[in-house]
Order: sequence, then structure tokens, then C-alpha cells
Amino acid sequence: MRRIIDKNDIDSEFKEIITKAFNEKTADNRSFLELAYLAQIDNIDENLQKISKGNLNERFADSPEWAARLILCKNGKFPLSNIIKAIESAPELYRVTVLFADLKDFKDPETINYLKNYLNSDKRLPGLKPTVPREPLARRAALVLKEMLKGFPDGKYYDFNDIKKCREWMSEQKKWTYND
Repeated sequence: MRRIIDKNDIDSEFKEIITKAFNEKTADNRSFLELAYLAQIDNIDENLQKISKGNLNERFADSPEWAARLILCKNGKFPLSNIIKAIESAPELYRVTVLFADLKDFKDPETINYLKNYLNSDKRLPGLKPTVPREPLARRAALVLKEMLKGFPDGKYYDFNDIKKCREWMSEQKKWTYND
């Protein structure tokens, strides 16, 4: 069973180690930045703001700049609309197969509506081989929405029939209830 770390797990000695690694720039990956934020090392907000201003390359999901933006956004210090714009600007295959997963933590109508647009789309990903069926973009949106919304329909593979049920369910909802 996976255990989530929280603030109470971080003592002063551990915070000192994290602070040293952060200041010496010996670690800057996404998990480390999340840990530094959780530990509330000195000036973390300011440092994350600086990091977040860096340019995103084409494959940015694991970059410190993207991690900083996500952390700040989760804590109300970076606009969600800018996260969505960055995702939307990425190449389509990368967007839906990698970046959509980052939206699961943003339980907000803007995120739900963004994903709902993809759920309602009949567009498909490019085929890897002519003999392999092309995956609907709606499937990727459904996978993230399932993680976010209570009562969202289960789909074995989120095939066409499952996606149809998901679309119907979404259109019937007047208010969304989010998973914990």
C-alpha cells in the first residue's frame, strides 16, 4: 500500500537536508520540488516562482519549470488557465498521453470543462501502425475524469460504448462531486 507523506513526517533534521539539497541545486526534479514545498523550506514560494518563469521545452512534463507551476497552481499561486494553455500548446500525442494526467489534481470546473471537450470529441490519436486501431482522445479524457469525479462511469477499456455512457453521464450532471 502506498503511503502519502505529509507535513508531520518532516522533522527539522529532514528539513535541513532538503534545504541543503535545494540550495546546492543537487536535486530539482518534480518529486523533490514537491517535497521541498511540503517541508516549507525557507523562501520556497519565491524560489518556485523564479523556477516557474523558465521556458518549457517540447517535452516538459518532468521539468522543474513545469513542476514549479503545478505546485504553485495547486496552492492557488499560479493560474490554472496558464496550466491548461501550456498543456494545449503541447503536441497532441504528448498532451493526451502524458500531460492530461497532471490535471487530475485540479478539481475545478475549468479543468472538468476542458476534459469534457475532449470527452465529447470523436478525434483519434495518430496510428502507430496501419493495422492498429487509433485510440480516441475521449478515452484519455475519460481516464482522468474517472480519477476526479465521483460516480463517473467505469469503463473496462473506455471503448466507444463506454465513452457514450460517459458522455451521457456528464450531460446529466448539474453539479460534480470530486473524489478525495
